[in-house]
Amino acid sequence: MKIGIFSECVVYNPPFPAGVARFFREITTELARRGHEVLLFEPRGHSNQPKIEEIKDGITIYRGFSIALQKYMNFPVCIPIKEMITSIPFSLDVVHANNSGIGVLAAIISRRQRIPRVISYHTPLIHYTSYAPLPLFFLRSTRLVNRLESLVYNIFNLTIVPTQGVKNELQRRGFNGPFGFFPTCLDLQSLPKPSSQECDVFRQKYALSGKKVILFVGRMSPEKKIEDVLQLIPDVVKKEPLAHFLMVGTGPFLEDYKNLVRKWQLAQNVTFTGYLSDFDLFTAMHVSDVGLIFADDAQIFDMTILEYWSSGLPLIIRKAMGIEEVVKKGTGLLFADWSEAINHILTLLQDDALRDEMGKNCRKMVEQRYDIRKTIVQLEKLYESR
Repeated sequence: MKIGIFSECVVYNPPFPAGVARFFREITTELARRGHEVLLFEPRGHSNQPKIEEIKDGITIYRGFSIALQKYMNFPVCIPIKEMITSIPFSLDVVHANNSGIGVLAAIISRRQRIPRVISYHTPLIHYTSYAPLPLFFLRSTRLVNRLESLVYNIFNLTIVPTQGVKNELQRRGFNGPFGFFPTCLDLQSLPKPSSQECDVFRQKYALSGKKVILFVGRMSPEKKIEDVLQLIPDVVKKEPLAHFLMVGTGPFLEDYKNLVRKWQLAQNVTFTGYLSDFDLFTAMHVSDVGLIFADDAQIFDMTILEYWSSGLPLIIRKAMGIEEVVKKGTGLLFADWSEAINHILTLLQDDALRDEMGKNCRKMVEQRYDIRKTIVQLEKLYESR
C-alpha cells in the first residue's frame, strides 16, 4: 500500500520530544520494513529543511509550511495552505492522521484523491491550544476546542484508539466513530541496551550511586503534573532517606520547576537532566528502581509505560482514562490520591523481591502484547477495512 501518514509534530531529524512522535517513528519504520510505501507529512521544523526528503527505503518526508507556538517549546504547527493540498506528487491508498489539526489537511487530500481516511487519538487538542497566543485566546476554551476536535474526527472513516476506556470517553464527548483498536507499541529489537559499565558511568554523572531512584520521564509542562510530583517528595524522603527523584525531559516550564525545587529546598532529592538521547534515556531506566507517571484525567496511553516496562522497570501510575485496561496486576501499581502514591513508592523501594518480580512481569507483558513487529498486522487490517 501507499500510505500517507500525517503527523502534528516533527517525527524525524530532529524528532519532537513527545511520545506521539516516537510512536509514529515506530509505525512508519515497521510499515516500510514490511514493504509498504510511506509518505510522511510533518511540519517544517526549520527553514533549511528540504521540502521533500527520502530518509530511508520506503519512507519519504513531505514537510509543510508551519507556524511555531513559541511558548510551547517552539512547537511547529502545520498550516494546510493551498500549495500543500494541490502539489502532492503522490497518489495514496489511505491516509492516517494523528491529530485534528493536521487531520484537516489529511481529510482534504483524501477527498481529492477519493481514498479512505483514518485518524488516531493520542492527546487532547486543548493540551496544545492552551498555549495559543493572546490574539487566538478563544482557542484556550476547553468547550470550544473539544467541539472543533470532534467535528474533525467525525469526518474520518475510522478513529483508532488504544483502549475501550478511551473510546467510551470520546463517545461521551461527541465523537461518533466508527472506532478501531490499535495499541501504543515499540520495536523491542531496536531499543538501546546499555551495559553495566555504561550504567555505572550514568550513576556517577548524576550522583545516583547508593540512591533509590524514582524515575519520571515527560515533557516539563503543566499537563504532565510535574508540580504534583514535586509535592510528593518530602513525604517520600521522610520515610526513605535514600529516595531520589530523577526528572528526565525538557519543556517550556523546566526552569520554573527548577526554581520550585530550590524554593522548597528539595535540591538534594531531585535531579533534572533535561533532554536525553534515546541511549541515555534507556540507561536512566536501567539504573532506576521505580517508574512514575503522574498522568492527568486525559492521559491516553503514554509511550513511557512501554519504555519503562521494556527496561524491566515496575510502574506507579495515576488512574486515568483507560489506564486500568493497560496496567495489569503484577506490572504496576495504580493510585487515586497522593497518600496512595506515596505508599506505593515506598512499598516498591523497600521490597526488593517484589520489585524484581514485577520487573520480570513488565518485560514479559511488553514482549507479548506491545512489540510492533507482532502488532503491526492489526494496523494493516484497519487500513484495509476502510
